[in-house]
Parts: sequence; C-alpha cells; structure tokens
Amino acid sequence: MMRIVLDTNILVSGLLYQGKPRRLIDLATQGQIEIVSSAEMIDELREVLSREKFGLGR
Repeated sequence: MMRIVLDTNILVSGLLYQGKPRRLIDLATQGQIEIVSSAEMIDELREVLSREKFGLGR
C-alpha cells in the first residue's frame, strides 16, 4: 500500500471541498492509500480548521 504525507493545505481542501485533494481523502477512506502524519501536523490542521472563516468552531 502506498503511504503518503499530505500538507495541511491539501488536507483542508480535501476535507472541505471537491477536486483532486478530495480524491486522495476518498482513496484513503477506501483503504487504497494510507495517509501518514505527525502530532505537529495534526495540531496545525486542528488550528487551521478552528479558524472563523471555516465556521467549524472549537
């Protein structure tokens, strides 16, 4: 299985919008690829998604 690291911008795009970044999220959900990350990257993603412009709150 292919393991990939996605930068925060790609993850945000994949989680919130359609397009190629979403396709990567879909492939991971289907078990065709594995997304790998670190605690620091998850913290950054959490911080970015909590921004008011995304309306996801804390």
